[in-house]
Amino acid sequence: MEREVRYCTTEDGVRIAYCVEGEGPPLLLCPPLLWSFSQYYLEPEIEDFHRQIGAGRMLVHYDMRGAGLSQRDVDDMSLRVQISDVNAVADAARLDRFAIWAPGASAFSAIKYVAENPGRVSALVLYSASGQLLLSSEALRAFEAIALTSWELFCRTVSDMGAARAEAGDGPLRHANALAQSSDAQTRVRLIRQNREVDGEAFLVSDLCTHPGNPQDCRLNYSDCVRPGSGGGDPRR
Repeated sequence: MEREVRYCTTEDGVRIAYCVEGEGPPLLLCPPLLWSFSQYYLEPEIEDFHRQIGAGRMLVHYDMRGAGLSQRDVDDMSLRVQISDVNAVADAARLDRFAIWAPGASAFSAIKYVAENPGRVSALVLYSASGQLLLSSEALRAFEAIALTSWELFCRTVSDMGAARAEAGDGPLRHANALAQSSDAQTRVRLIRQNREVDGEAFLVSDLCTHPGNPQDCRLNYSDCVRPGSGGGDPRR
């Protein structure tokens, strides 16, 4: 699918790529970390999923800093600037009030954004999200070493995690190709190192669920640990 790519600039001067599709109540789709909407064509399952959740809605996709069509040469990958990416896209797309879909680790920035912008977000949906990084510090260091040694191997390893191989077919391989083209090893390692201590669960408990004016429609799904189409749970249920 051809998409009209637009650009906006964050408060710290980073160019962010985004696109708008359809009409209706706006739904902002946070990207899986360092994964580009320009690579969705490699995974028809994802495109089909987006068509279904986008029926009757305006979908807003974007690439976070360091990934895809957004500015790649950035040093700061902290949670604070990830929130800045969300804010820049929402402002550029003129979203006064909108819902957010946040898969995986993008839940961290989504939760914090909602906590800091009470009243602007109508609903928050977290899919395959974890309140804290699931890997130990030793495992994260091992992943850093793999990424810096072989980016292709890292992307294959990440894409295979949680996938039901017999049912997934070539899905993990296509996902690995999308990841490999969306970013690079240095950016991935920088992202890991700058966000080791992020605790999304703390945001959820202390900020999101107790702050007046935040969306009451907050759906959490911590059990589905594979992406749509890879053989795991169906996020459409």
